[in-house]
Amino acid sequence: MSDIFIRVLIGFLAGWFIGFMMARAGLKEKYNVKKNGILRLAYDQDDPTHPAMGLEIETLDYILNHDSIYLEIEKIGFPSRSGPVYLENHKDKSA
Repeated sequence: MSDIFIRVLIGFLAGWFIGFMMARAGLKEKYNVKKNGILRLAYDQDDPTHPAMGLEIETLDYILNHDSIYLEIEKIGFPSRSGPVYLENHKDKSA
């Protein structure tokens, strides 16, 4: 009885491991994609609600032949996020 139990347990663990590795390889291939372009955002101090944007794609052929494009976002000139962010002037108490 215990010999059968050990064989079934080893078979179960081996099957689980093989299935886990196959799923991992499939998901790695699906979600580990190469970025095909850069979306550059530039901070404008005069109008911070509408940052200037520029799009750089490797080739037009890629856009025409694929349904989705993976972009890297590059932020230029944005203020640092180390301190607190105030939505109004913290010296003005009227708001």
